[in-house]
Amino acid sequence: MDLYTGEHQQPSPTISPMADSPPAVMVGEVTSNSPTMSRHTSIRSRSSSSSSSAGGSCTSTVEYDQEPWSQFSQRVEKLCGTLWPPPKTIRHVISTCQAAKHLRSIKCLQQFVPVPQIPLLERLHGGGYNRIVGIMLPSSYGGDKLILRVPREKRTRQDREVAVLDYVRSNTPIPVPTVIAKDFSCNNSLEKPYVLQRRVPGCDLGLIWNDINHSQRCDVARDVGKVVNSLLSLESPYHGILEATIDGTANTQFPHIIPFELKGCDGEIIDESESQIYMDYRNTLSFFETQFMRWRAVACDGTILIEVFDAMLEVVREMDASGLFASLNCLCHVDLHPRNIMVETETDVSLKVTAVLDWDEAVFALKQLNCEPPWWLWDDADYHLDENGLSPWPYEMEGANYLPSTPEKQELKHIFEAHAGPEYARLAYDKPSRLIRCLFRLATIGLQGNQEISAGQRVVREWKELRNSL
Repeated sequence: MDLYTGEHQQPSPTISPMADSPPAVMVGEVTSNSPTMSRHTSIRSRSSSSSSSAGGSCTSTVEYDQEPWSQFSQRVEKLCGTLWPPPKTIRHVISTCQAAKHLRSIKCLQQFVPVPQIPLLERLHGGGYNRIVGIMLPSSYGGDKLILRVPREKRTRQDREVAVLDYVRSNTPIPVPTVIAKDFSCNNSLEKPYVLQRRVPGCDLGLIWNDINHSQRCDVARDVGKVVNSLLSLESPYHGILEATIDGTANTQFPHIIPFELKGCDGEIIDESESQIYMDYRNTLSFFETQFMRWRAVACDGTILIEVFDAMLEVVREMDASGLFASLNCLCHVDLHPRNIMVETETDVSLKVTAVLDWDEAVFALKQLNCEPPWWLWDDADYHLDENGLSPWPYEMEGANYLPSTPEKQELKHIFEAHAGPEYARLAYDKPSRLIRCLFRLATIGLQGNQEISAGQRVVREWKELRNSL
């Protein structure tokens, strides 16, 4: 996918310091014991198996066909030198020479050797879409802690994610990462697009969920409920993707929303040049009809795919006739799970969400999609798994509204629902909403394999059983 060429924006040298994070390492003095970041999983459940250790770098290098850390870190050094030029002093020359580096490696001499005023690099565990590097600026540039995100693949659209962050920050109180520099071209020291963000304080909720107490979990339930409620307020009559402006920002008052792209299993955009399907997204029914007809047009004639697409077309038309489609859509995160929520402990009994991450797959869609129950908050059963103990995604199992087994878990569910608001309760748990969420996923990702085909067939069967009772 072609990338937009965004205007390069120099970061401010004086940003307020962040909370403490794991210790960084000197540029050019790389350690194999760097901390790791949690893996990010997208709407297509693409996970990362890269490692932050020296022994694991070969795995990520081979898996993503990327250059080794030893070479990549040199490019990052050059980028840092461009964004934050080192001082031209004798002290700096002495502190960066090889002899000084050697003396700093001797513990008893470290306090006597001047530390160079250059950024420190921290090797971090990236996700399936981005290579991640931590950067700590020297005190002469404010001492800020930053995150460098470099896409692993050319088709990654960082400009769109930056636009979503800009839109969310401007229109809601949802905490999201702050972008301080970006370059969507390859005309830089990395020879790749990149985004620089302020490092978010705290840690991945998924890493500590089992260790925090009930009071702290209640704080999480409250904050996640507020996130869902805020997203429901970002309304639009259109379905689609928030497109970035030429400088990688968003029109925060009147966002530019474009139709979804059809992508194959490999993530590449499918050629629809011979298709005669008109892009009609004027309402929810026309959106579903357009999407299913687009997928039908690129499917092989005479296959089961045609049969399933036709059956789902009939379902959405009957749903529309039954008045099940909301008139407005909203911005949906689609992956609001612990791995994408950063939290910080305030006291032994309190905790707050410091940022919601991973907006790569955010879309404007049916409000039902935003109301997928966060079962992980109060789940004490495997109702979200199928009879084989596996996730049936994109199909969604019933059971999210079952009464949790303990008073504590019931309280978590109650707190979340109270802050998510009445619209959430109306669109989250009933069977039509559950089926509509699955239909939306299939309308955007297609029938890529047996699991998607099975999900489509299951929705059709369940709707036939349900429609006569409405």
